[in-house]
Amino acid sequence: MEDYAKLVALGGLLHDIGKLVQRAKWRERDGTHSEIGGDFLMNYIEAKPHLPDIYNKLPLFSKYHHKPEDYGDDVKMRNLIYIVSEADKISASERTSEESEEWEKKFNIENPLVSIFSSVNLGKGETRNKYYHLKKFEAGEFFYPEENVKVSVKDYKGLLDGFEREFESVIEREFEFNHLLYVLEKYTTFISAMMVEWNDTSLYDHLRTTSAIALCMYYYYKDEIESHITHNDDEKEFILVGGDISGIQDFIYTITSKGALRYLRARSAFLELLLEDVVEEIIERLKLTRANVIYAGGGAFYILAPNTDEAKSCIENIRTELNTWLFENYWGKLYFAIDFIELSGKELKEFEVNKESPWYVLNKKLKAKKLRKFIEDIPNLKLIESYTEDECEVCRAPSNGERCDACARFEEMGRELPKISGFVRTKGGAFENYYELPFSKLYSYKKPEEIQKGSKVLVKNRYEIYSDSVSIPYYVCDYATKNEKGEIKDFD
Repeated sequence: MEDYAKLVALGGLLHDIGKLVQRAKWRERDGTHSEIGGDFLMNYIEAKPHLPDIYNKLPLFSKYHHKPEDYGDDVKMRNLIYIVSEADKISASERTSEESEEWEKKFNIENPLVSIFSSVNLGKGETRNKYYHLKKFEAGEFFYPEENVKVSVKDYKGLLDGFEREFESVIEREFEFNHLLYVLEKYTTFISAMMVEWNDTSLYDHLRTTSAIALCMYYYYKDEIESHITHNDDEKEFILVGGDISGIQDFIYTITSKGALRYLRARSAFLELLLEDVVEEIIERLKLTRANVIYAGGGAFYILAPNTDEAKSCIENIRTELNTWLFENYWGKLYFAIDFIELSGKELKEFEVNKESPWYVLNKKLKAKKLRKFIEDIPNLKLIESYTEDECEVCRAPSNGERCDACARFEEMGRELPKISGFVRTKGGAFENYYELPFSKLYSYKKPEEIQKGSKVLVKNRYEIYSDSVSIPYYVCDYATKNEKGEIKDFD
């Protein structure tokens, strides 16, 4: 990713960091959260002279994000700040200045984050608001909302202390985006974006969506970045990209042999890894970040991308390459529907397209794709002319042996999954044991020294930093029952 694109993405991610600092130092210092955030970032950056010069501009996104017009004569930098400012408004569905002033009168440091489940009504009487305690987010811990929750300055101070300790490592890694995203998720997930008693948006979600929107706008306005940019709320600046795997049930459960548990575990994991491979390929080719991934799981994903010809062409190419690979390797049993819809800033802010939800509009297009599997994606598709008479004993696919190559790999994967620390995603190198995916190879690792430098690491059920690699948390249910010898039991 080029320097200014990364600067905008980081600026969106840190533009409101002053809210955490301000609340932790409540009544200790004057100033707006914008000014406090700018000072906070500048103090850290000035103390690290080894950083590239471009990061000296990062505090400006906090300081001026509410008034970009107050920044100096550097037109390019003012445009970049303006982009983050407009992205902030879209992310927050910002009201008029008069409404905002009314809301500020109702701000209270004790107001916690409302659980979004408070808005779910099953028709069994009125719902009651429940709230989250102010604490750091940890994978593996359950967080239950409760009634009558109050938060305090002391709670904010505890989060700020932890954040500052880990922010040091973010700076040492020169603001590696995924690492910063993880640290923010850990310390801002349960911080209310606004201190009003009805707010159910976390500061973390606001920061990451602002970053995603801003990066899309940067690419959309890239050719005008050194002149004058005027964002129009009705202009279709974004595309919402969706993907959905078809054939999941048959793929996972068409198993007819001993060792079924291993195959079930492996096939389920394979679909998640396939999804991860596609998501990573999209954000790599479009030069986006993990913040642009709105959702990825359960065989589906949604990604926010810029509405450019290059981005749309890239999505089409990925879909063709992906489904060609699936057809050739899995006999047409799996199909990956991928499509997109265009969105304006207004539609994104209100999350409504022609009075319908963007999810609904996009999913209709995905459903239509699944009714015409492979036809549009593989123009030169030919019917398979001949089959071998032998079948795989596990999945019944044509095979020259007892098991097809795919099932042989799945058996190994199913055996190893509970024992490994994660997967390494790479596009080069030679390895004895790896899993082939459409756009990369994955190999499992147990110890850090097994990780190839420069690769992306899917760290299972936790987060760890590995030198010269990018870490991505990979959450998977991998608990298993063991026998007296410590071996994982099969179904028998």
